[in-house]
Amino acid sequence: MNMHQHLEFLLREGPVTVFCCDPYTWAPNYISDNIENLLGFPAKRFFAEPRLWLDRVHPEDRDLVNAAIAGILTETKITIENRICRADGKYIYVHSEMHLLRDADGNPTEVMGFFLDLTQNIQQKRDLQRQKQQLEDVNESLEQFVYIASHDLREPLVGVAGYASLVERRYGDRLDDAGRGN
Repeated sequence: MNMHQHLEFLLREGPVTVFCCDPYTWAPNYISDNIENLLGFPAKRFFAEPRLWLDRVHPEDRDLVNAAIAGILTETKITIENRICRADGKYIYVHSEMHLLRDADGNPTEVMGFFLDLTQNIQQKRDLQRQKQQLEDVNESLEQFVYIASHDLREPLVGVAGYASLVERRYGDRLDDAGRGN
């Protein structure tokens, strides 16, 4: 396998979807074939419909994505996380990084970037957060139980101590060492 074949393999099979596009129109120049694994659309569909990925961004995340796109001409690197709708209608979370490439005169020539699916990581984070909350709830319940139990046990002990004190005052002179607890 030559270097070109290695790169093609990585771009086809890797977890990162790579893209290159025009910095002004966002029309794609290149999209790795694994975009289909990520979003469910073949790469050629993005060439036919350059705004397809932008139109699939979750409505609540559009301002964030549009701000990033607008900022790419003044920034050298932009990183965002947003939701995007797959062809099957399910939303996934993606991490995107975009880098602006310039020619020798400093003019923008291309945006290179990648998408990485974060959906599983975010779901695991949510699961851990939910488990943490459940553990905190159980801990709080246990603390309440211990408080109540210690209070409930303390009252009879106070009564027994009071009764023992009364017995000692009234009958202390008749008790042997064992009776006095010595």
